[in-house]
Formats: sequence, structure tokens, C-alpha cells
Amino acid sequence: MVVSQAIEVNLVEEPGITLKSSYEFMGRQVDGRDLLGYTNKTTRNTFDHREFHKQFVEAVELNITNCTEDNEDFVYTLTMYDAFGKDDNCKKQYVRKGSDNKLFCSCRIFEMKGVLCSHAIKVLGDIMNSKEIHDQYILKRWTKIARSEYVQNMHGYEIQADPKLQQTSRYMSLRSIFTRISSKASESEKNI
Repeated sequence: MVVSQAIEVNLVEEPGITLKSSYEFMGRQVDGRDLLGYTNKTTRNTFDHREFHKQFVEAVELNITNCTEDNEDFVYTLTMYDAFGKDDNCKKQYVRKGSDNKLFCSCRIFEMKGVLCSHAIKVLGDIMNSKEIHDQYILKRWTKIARSEYVQNMHGYEIQADPKLQQTSRYMSLRSIFTRISSKASESEKNI
């Protein structure tokens, strides 16, 4: 603990205000404790290589069993490799390759997790003869330049690159204000 933090703790504890109550007060000032910057992140901003590795290994075990043409698109039917030759019980997935060579899979793993699914990897490798993942399947949040660009929310407002910075600065300003108020209140003879 730094000396300045120790002094602030002593200032808060002298008038009988506990750290818990001061933290709750600051939480109410910013519309809830969750906005103080101590929340868990729900969105993953880093590439999960284990999930991609799992999908890549599963792609080896897949078979492309059928290809149909639908207008300008191609629809590929994929099933899991069965060593006994029984494809009846296999779950089928469908990958649609559009005229712009963009892939859409019925499992929707890419849309939900942001990781290219094994079905799309199989079509990329076997049908499109691609040895690398196209840029359209690499989410911007995985790249190094993601934080350097301006990001807007759905209302068109600019979002700071580091949201914890704004929360931390608000917390620091509220903490100093609360410390000054509590020290003045401790000097007062009146009980409120």
C-alpha cells in the first residue's frame, strides 16, 4: 500500500466510516458498483487458439458428401467420418459458398464464438484449395490494430479504446471528493 493510500484509509476510518460503506457510496454515485471497473469481461478480445485447434482437428474427420448448386451459390453437405461406413446416424451440416466466395455454415459457430468452424475449414481446404484463412474470417478484435482505431457504438457515439480508463478516472475523482467530504464531516460537531 502506498503512503497516500494509507493516509486516505486513515482519513476514512477516523470518522467511523468503513471502507465498505465508502465503496458502496461511490458505487451509488456512478449508478451501481458494476460501473466502478471491477466487473468481469464477457467479451473475449483475444484469439482463443485452443478453440481454433479443436475445430481444425475436427475438420480432418469430416467428409464432403454432397454438393448442390442453388442459383449462384454452392451448398456442401458435410458429415463426420465414420470408420464403419454408416453415415445414417451422422449429423449433417451445410456450408453455403456464395458467389463472392464467402462461407456460411448451418452450425453458426463463427457468428456465435468468432472462430471459424470445422465445416468451413474443410470447405476452404478441400474445395477452395486455400492454405490460409481469409481476412474476412479474422475478426478485427483479434488484430493488433483493433485498439488503435476509433470504435462507435450502435448509436454512433465514439467509444474509448480502453473503457477501464474512463471508469478508473471517474473512481479516482469520486474517491478524492468523498475523502474531502468525509474529512469535513468528521470536523463538524453536528450529527446528521
